[in-house]
Amino acid sequence: MIAEGSSLYLDKLSLNHLDSFLEYRQNPDVCKYQGYDPFTKHEAIDFIEKQLPIAIGTRGKWTQIGIYSNDTKQLIGDCVSNFQQAEPKNVELGISINPTYQNKGLASETITTLSNYLITNFDVHKFIARVDARNEVCSHLFTKLGFEKEGVLKEDFYDKNENIWVDLLMYGKIL
Repeated sequence: MIAEGSSLYLDKLSLNHLDSFLEYRQNPDVCKYQGYDPFTKHEAIDFIEKQLPIAIGTRGKWTQIGIYSNDTKQLIGDCVSNFQQAEPKNVELGISINPTYQNKGLASETITTLSNYLITNFDVHKFIARVDARNEVCSHLFTKLGFEKEGVLKEDFYDKNENIWVDLLMYGKIL
């Protein structure tokens, strides 16, 4: 176990939870604002296997961490940290949660639990979050957690499913 909150704990992703992982990573509504397409089973296995050796705090590497229910021990989502290559004291955070578990405060608890773990174990100066401008729920989440909107990257990425260029909102929280 990496860290524990009151309702959940964070730990490495595991192939033992592949079905739960696929349940939300194949959901187009989850993928819509995340910048990835729904996973096939093969892609999910490959993704999890490639994540296993990456240690949290590895500079310039996205480290996916499973979010597990304390009650059921079931995988309910995943979060990510990326210690920036150019400035490793700045850490980008992100989150994906199975819609079954959304709107229950678990995203806030996850980001708080992950942030506290990183602050305790690493020399962190700032947290960063990049949010699809259409994702009002995620913008609200980071604002509620004390992140400030620092800017907008205009038409930063192309959404091939909707055939539009999308703005990316930049949030930051200096410690």
